[in-house]
This record gives sequence, C-alpha cells and structure tokens, in this order.
Amino acid sequence: MSALAAITRRLRNVLRLGVLLRSDDTGAVRLLQAQIGDETLTDIAHIEPYGFTSRAKTKAALVLAALKGNPAHTVCLNTGGGTYRLTELAEGEVALYDDLGNVVHLMRDKIRVNAVTALDATAPVFNLTGDVNITGNTVFTGSVTANGKAVDNTHTHSGVLAGGANTGVPN
Repeated sequence: MSALAAITRRLRNVLRLGVLLRSDDTGAVRLLQAQIGDETLTDIAHIEPYGFTSRAKTKAALVLAALKGNPAHTVCLNTGGGTYRLTELAEGEVALYDDLGNVVHLMRDKIRVNAVTALDATAPVFNLTGDVNITGNTVFTGSVTANGKAVDNTHTHSGVLAGGANTGVPN
C-alpha cells in the first residue's frame, strides 16, 4: 500500500457515523458497540461533557472519531436520533428530553417542566419567590405556616361559641 493510500485510509477513518448496537453503562466510562456499514466496533468509549450524561437508545446515530485515524482507538463524541428530538424551539432555547415525553425546556421567558408520571425534588430547604398557582389536590406532611400562623393540629381560635357559630378572621 502506498504512503498516500495509507494516509487517505486513515483520514477516512478519523470521523465516521455509526449506529448504536448496545451500551454498557456499568463503568466509569460508558462502552458502546457500534455498526459502521458491515463493520462492528466494540468497547468504544463514550466521551461525555462534564456534568451531563445520557444513555442513548439502541439504533441511535453515533459520531465516532478514530484517534490518529486508527479504528482500534475509536471514541464516541456524540449520540443522537431524530425520533424523539424536540422541534420548533426558538433561537437560544435549550431542552432536555427523553423518549417517554419527560422534558425540561428553558424557554425565552420561562422554564417548562413536563414530567410524565411524577416530579420529585429533594432539598433541605426549597424556596420559591413569586406567585404559586396549584391546580389539583395538595397533600402536606409536616407543619404548614401561612402568614406567620401555624396551620396544623396545634392551631386554635379563642372566643369561639359552641354550636353553629363561625369563627372570626385569624389574628
């Protein structure tokens, strides 16, 4: 093989598109198996940005890079697939999504969260500033304070008449 043919072959291998066959998510680095034409590559390291991770579904498109043009040293730079991709985002908008319909959408004027079955948030303190609108049933476990007044089984009113009388406004 001539030197030019070897260089050309290496350049063709630098960036390639593949299809995800399977992934192993048990280690510090996710390992992929990919199909590129009639070739199957295994143990491809999926390089992800710090602080973000995702596990693509089988048959997702892969952008693969062969380091120094050597297919034995291939890494996955990106995964994708148009099947579940959100469309019609405004310029500058960002969204996280999955195949079930869960979405976190950073819109131009607000953040929209759509959880298919439940939205769980855990924090020692959860602060909200602004108006809160709730549609549906609300269940509280623990104490509730409204305008400085406890609203629980220790909340009492004085000066209440027995019978059908109504209480006054809380003080």
